[in-house]
Amino acid sequence: MSTCMVKDTELIDVHPLQLHFSFRPNKIISCPFHVTNNTDDQHVSVRCVPRLPGADRYYAYLGHVCSVVPPRSTHTIVVTMRQLQQPPDNMDMLDIVVETILGKDYQSETNFKDARKENSRGFREVTLKAVCATMCEKTTSEVIFRCDYNGMLESMDVHPTEPWILAAYKARLVIWNYKTQAKMMEREFYPGLAHSLRRLSASYDGYVTSVRFIVQSKEQLFVVGDTDGYIHVHDSMTMKRVKEFKAHGGWVTSFAVQPTQPFVLSASHDQQIKLWNWEKGWVCIRTFTGHSDWVRQVKFNPHDANTFASASWDGTVKIWRIFSPTHFTSLNCEDKLLRCFDYYPTGGDQQHYMVTGSYRGTARIWDMRTQTCIHEIKGLGQYCMVGVIDCHPDRPAVLITASKGDGVYLHDSRTYRCERMVNFGLGEVVCFAYIKATRSLAIGHKYGVAIVEIDRFSKEVPPPAR
Repeated sequence: MSTCMVKDTELIDVHPLQLHFSFRPNKIISCPFHVTNNTDDQHVSVRCVPRLPGADRYYAYLGHVCSVVPPRSTHTIVVTMRQLQQPPDNMDMLDIVVETILGKDYQSETNFKDARKENSRGFREVTLKAVCATMCEKTTSEVIFRCDYNGMLESMDVHPTEPWILAAYKARLVIWNYKTQAKMMEREFYPGLAHSLRRLSASYDGYVTSVRFIVQSKEQLFVVGDTDGYIHVHDSMTMKRVKEFKAHGGWVTSFAVQPTQPFVLSASHDQQIKLWNWEKGWVCIRTFTGHSDWVRQVKFNPHDANTFASASWDGTVKIWRIFSPTHFTSLNCEDKLLRCFDYYPTGGDQQHYMVTGSYRGTARIWDMRTQTCIHEIKGLGQYCMVGVIDCHPDRPAVLITASKGDGVYLHDSRTYRCERMVNFGLGEVVCFAYIKATRSLAIGHKYGVAIVEIDRFSKEVPPPAR
């Protein structure tokens, strides 16, 4: 196989040309590299293939490591070594070839093969040499764990004070320690006595849809929502279920925890939102109605904990007060497949801003004072997810977007320019959560969870494309 060493003067840079794996026994080891697209108006598709046969037994999901790099931008791509007791005797087995072609065809193996055969579409290949560096500093972008169950990740939450990640699969719950990569506890998810007869039904297909830690409670709880509309309450220290009850007439899609009072919001496909008081036996103290389609997400306002917002497939974001069952503001987002939203957590004018994301691949920033869209980010790919995190007092907040198969993009929240991107090759992004203690972003994918240390990651990434 020939190797094209891409020079700085050429249109596509792949760097560094070595993969430094900081090996640790029985740990998942991640290693990033960067692809810079110096073209003015062409997208570049990227995929990774092993240089030698048999490399798949050392790599995790190498076939999923692919990306599209827009003009004048740099993407960080992460390859991951499986858990091994010892590194391979021959590190050449971990060498990979990075193939690039012009266009947006990263999912088409045939297009790469044809471009190689015909030497067309600007086909290039670069071999990255693998090196075992036992004393190397730990990378700032790493996979914490991969899914090893029959089923993919459905939901995830990060504990705000402990190094715990709660990962939910269709029929299993797992708590991981993200500092040690150790699995702390796990249990199967199954209906309890209150509705165990559902299993006798031929139509029964109940599984987990959403989870959330409740650290404000003395008991250290977490809640689980399922496809039958039940809420299950568990002890975080033992994972034992302490209560379950019928909450909704459809999937429980989202939870939000009020920061100062013993309240939890739940949203559902039954078009309703409910407010629960866990100190009073999980009594429902209010039901909020007004949406005409599935409610996909609820979230409390970080600037006023007595108000919250909800996003629905009816194309609206509605704003509510916890003391009233009817909304006082409704934002028409002109998209019937609205997936998610987030408040800007920063002060000043931005405290009135909100970002929404749709299944059609568009993110919009809104000024809630005028209920108008002030900016639109297009071309993000299907199933667009959005979020805003305030991770440094001297820097602007980070606007996050993620799409099906395209990785996670970090934007300047003021200019909306994409500053950096990272792709772990773990499939579609399911959810993400900010870890305040370490200024890191936990990213839940269908096939695993990864963490990016945002401050250090921004320093490691090469300067913007020329």
